[in-house]
Amino acid sequence: MRNEPIQPSTSQRPHWAQLAYQFGHELGRVLCNSWLPRSTLKPPSRWLEEALAEAFAIRGLGLLAESWANNPPFPNDSAYSRSLRDYRDTLLKRYGEKANSRQLPTWFEETKGLLEQSRGLEPAEGPAIIALVRELERQSACVSDLGAVNRWSTLSALPIEEYLRAWLSSCLELRAPGLLPKRIKSLFGLA
Repeated sequence: MRNEPIQPSTSQRPHWAQLAYQFGHELGRVLCNSWLPRSTLKPPSRWLEEALAEAFAIRGLGLLAESWANNPPFPNDSAYSRSLRDYRDTLLKRYGEKANSRQLPTWFEETKGLLEQSRGLEPAEGPAIIALVRELERQSACVSDLGAVNRWSTLSALPIEEYLRAWLSSCLELRAPGLLPKRIKSLFGLA
């Protein structure tokens, strides 16, 4: 009996991609300090953390797909990269991958009330998620900033302007770059 990895069928590959995505989303929440018992997220800025975790997961799918295409962990596993890339592309399409950063301030102004009432991922968050994916991919140092999220007592129960100030302060305390909260302020027209 040979010790070879079990090769899931082609029809099972999307399930592996879905598992990788879900793991990435939950890992993003852990990175944003939302895993502690006291970490019940509340409006009005809960939506932003959900968008951060989602963007982290989508970025991760892209990195995983590239890694599996170039250097699969097991022989003959490079085909998984296509499933991972397809799953990522499907998510980006769902969120409107053509979100225009010049229009983000208008989008934010128009959807702020809806976002503040959000209890989870909503289609309205699409432009923010796409913008966050782009920022995380553009500057990997932004990932460090996620570790500075939710280190204050009120967590997400702050208006976004205060949330971003608390996040920047936390970045300074941890010596994280602070690039992502600054970019969010700029992208959403809060500067």
